[in-house]
Amino acid sequence: MNSSVSRRPSAIVSSGSIRAGARAGIPLILAAGLLAIVCVSFDEGVGWLALVLAGVATFAAAKRFPAVRTPLLVAFLLRAVLALTNRYVAILPDAGGDAVIFERYGWNLAQAGIADPLSYLAGGAGAYYMFIAVVYSFTGHALLVIQAINVLAGTMAVLETYRISHKLWGWRPAVLSAWILALQPTINMYSAIILREAIVVYCALLGMRLLLEYLERRNILLAAGAVLAFAAGGILHNGIIAMIPLTGWFIITRLFSPSGRLKPRELLMTVGGLALVVGLGVMLFQKGWGLHKFHAILAAQDLMAIGALQERMSKDAGAAYLSGLVMNSWSDILWQSPIRLVYFLFAPFPWMVRSLEHIIGVFDSSVYLALAFNAFRRRRTIRASSAGRCVFWSFLVLALVYAIGTSNFGTAIRHRVKVLPLLIILALAPALTQTSIAARDGRTRRSEEPDRPAAAGGG
Repeated sequence: MNSSVSRRPSAIVSSGSIRAGARAGIPLILAAGLLAIVCVSFDEGVGWLALVLAGVATFAAAKRFPAVRTPLLVAFLLRAVLALTNRYVAILPDAGGDAVIFERYGWNLAQAGIADPLSYLAGGAGAYYMFIAVVYSFTGHALLVIQAINVLAGTMAVLETYRISHKLWGWRPAVLSAWILALQPTINMYSAIILREAIVVYCALLGMRLLLEYLERRNILLAAGAVLAFAAGGILHNGIIAMIPLTGWFIITRLFSPSGRLKPRELLMTVGGLALVVGLGVMLFQKGWGLHKFHAILAAQDLMAIGALQERMSKDAGAAYLSGLVMNSWSDILWQSPIRLVYFLFAPFPWMVRSLEHIIGVFDSSVYLALAFNAFRRRRTIRASSAGRCVFWSFLVLALVYAIGTSNFGTAIRHRVKVLPLLIILALAPALTQTSIAARDGRTRRSEEPDRPAAAGGG
């Protein structure tokens, strides 16, 4: 697999023309934004300028990480073009429904004023209403500003995917990971419309990278950053909150790992990180922040709330699956979870196709099937790397959380993009060679100068 990738990251594709086009595109967008302010409306002009600022941030990131420059620029351009298409040309798939509701509720809240901001931190749609309302309080009714934020978040998710993959496998798989996420159609679309997915994915990836860096360097600030990133993602979409107890578990397993003894300072930082994670987790639990979807489940002794959620999520008869299969007990969770996980990741299956939209869904699910197959082929490499195991368990836990609450593949397509970057990282693990991945984990720190393959640790 790695042999198909060029010797130098910058030579993976002929990228000079793409970069030149991107450099020319930013001034054009800026000029269009200024023209919109003068000739159309202030709101539209502010939206265009927000898109320019997102482009400037992308260029800054591309300069900082030259090996992934072209994937970042391509990711930004694709998402920006889709955002502009959705705003001015044609409504993208999934840009109606929830996207329209979120935007209208956010604008209404901005006009009425946010009386009690903390009440929205229980999470779910209410937190996103508040986020939109806060932005509108500064920008006016500029829809393109919200889209520009999502474009930037979606582009930065490509960078975080690269950085995590680089930490695990080296620069070759990392650059390829960035390309896949930059080009994958579904996540491109969700990075261009007014939905939560792009920001949630970015928060999850940022938290994942900071967690891996904490486990490597044992800097307590990294643990705090990871928990805060997961909390932000969980407040916007509650499933990500599951990463906080999982973070505590990773720290505990590292603390009692038989693979090596910790020096006194490392032990102090590890215990301190665990205390920090537990403390912040308890605070979130007491406040109820990020737990909106879990309140009914936590209160239900027989877990009937999960069954009710599954029945409600399967109302779309055309896209419903497992509609007769609901979880009403802990035993139901044990035997139904693997089935729901398979449907969540790979539905719609060919026999479920009823319309053109379903055919598009089959193409989407085929991407996940190919990635999962390759991740299975590389399972020895993943198991040999402590960081690889962290990414695997994070992927599995998040996928299970969303799979349990999903009973139609229309919703599954939207929710599974939250675990797509982690699956890409796992799928691009290199073959296990004589150079042990476990030995790589023992290195104190790997250089992040991606243009120098020798510093990347070899993939």
